[in-house]
Amino acid sequence: MDLIIGGASGYEWDKIKVWAKSAREHTGIQNEVVLVATNMSRVTIEKCSEAGIKLVLYGTARDDGVWEDYSSLPPHVSRLFHVWNYLNMNRSTYTNVVFTDVRDVLFQRDPFSFNIGDRKLLVSGEGLRYQDEPWGRQNIIDTFGEFFAAPLMGLEILNVGVIGGKLEYVCDVLLHVFQMCLNRPVKICDQAAFNFLMRSVFYEDALYMARPNQPWACQLGTTQLAVQAGAGDLGMTYRHDMRAYQDIYRYYQPEIKGGLVFCPDTALFHIVHQWDRVPELKAIIEAKYE
Repeated sequence: MDLIIGGASGYEWDKIKVWAKSAREHTGIQNEVVLVATNMSRVTIEKCSEAGIKLVLYGTARDDGVWEDYSSLPPHVSRLFHVWNYLNMNRSTYTNVVFTDVRDVLFQRDPFSFNIGDRKLLVSGEGLRYQDEPWGRQNIIDTFGEFFAAPLMGLEILNVGVIGGKLEYVCDVLLHVFQMCLNRPVKICDQAAFNFLMRSVFYEDALYMARPNQPWACQLGTTQLAVQAGAGDLGMTYRHDMRAYQDIYRYYQPEIKGGLVFCPDTALFHIVHQWDRVPELKAIIEAKYE
C-alpha cells in the first residue's frame, strides 16, 4: 500500500478541501490518504471523513471529539514530528510515501504513477538559487548564520512542501529536519533545515531531484505568473523588473491551460504546489473544488 500524508493545525475545511479531494480523486482506492491534524472543528473532522481521508488526531481530546494542541513549537515544525511518528509506527504498512503541505497543494495525477517506486527520495526545486531568492536567502542566514549558509547560496532551493520516496527514507528525513528545527533563532526554519540536510554527502546517493521537464511537482510560487501578481518577497522584489527576474529563474515556465498546469514537454504535473499564488488559477481551482 502507498500513502499520501500531510499535517495540519488550526485548518478548517476551506483550507483542506482542495488537497483532500484532489488527493482522493487521483489516488488509487487501494492506497491511503492520511491527514495528521489538530485544532480543527467537529464539522471539519466530519467533512474529512466523508471525503475518504483517514484522520490521525493528536493533542488532547475534548468531550465533543475535537482535539486541541497548544505546543510551543510552530505548527509547520510540530507537524514533522507527528507525521514522522505515524510513519514510524506504520513502517510495515506502506511502501511508498508522498508527504506534502496541505493548504496550497493540488494533485492533478496519481503521484505514484511517476515511477516513485524507483526513487529512494524524490524532491523538486524552486528554479532559483538561494542567492537570488530574497526570502530564502535571509531565512537560511537567520537559521544557520552567514558562515554555514554561504556554501548553499549558489545552489538551487529544494522545496520541503513536497517530498516523495520510500517510506524509510521519507520517515528519516522528517525526523532529521524536525530535530534540526529545534532551538533555532527563527520559527520558520523547516525549509532551511531540509536544504542543509539534502546537500550533505549522507543523502547524496538517495536523493533524486526531478528536473523541470519531468512532471513531478511544480512550485508555482517562484514562477513568472506568481511574481507578476506580487506574491511573496520575490514578487515584491521583481514584479516591476521582470527582465531581472528572467535572468535568475533557471527553468522554462510552466504552462497553465484550462485550469491545469503543464511542464515544458506538455505533460501534466502530478502535483502543483502554491497554486493559490496565481490569482487566475486560484479562482478556477477554488470553484472546481467548492
